Amino acid sequence: MKNYKSIICVVAAVCLLGTAAFCGFRIYHYYAEVDEQTEAFEEIAEMVEQAPTDETVPDDAPVSEGEDVLAKYQELYLQWEQSEFLSEAQF
Repeated sequence: MKNYKSIICVVAAVCLLGTAAFCGFRIYHYYAEVDEQTEAFEEIAEMVEQAPTDETVPDDAPVSEGEDVLAKYQELYLQWEQSEFLSEAQF
């Protein structure tokens, strides 16, 4: 019976040590990643601070050059309204 208890204690100790080692590794990995992300953020912040600030604002130019887009959409809408697929006669 004493041998059985000692085996259980050894197994429990190994499980606890394994859990502690795993948690320690995860904590170390987390803080290493935080440091890496902080360094990357600082590099990006430096790049943003050094970027030129005299960007020009684009003019409000129409997307289509010389085309009347609304007229094309109106024509398509009328075709859609008149299509036989959606006509009320089929219902």
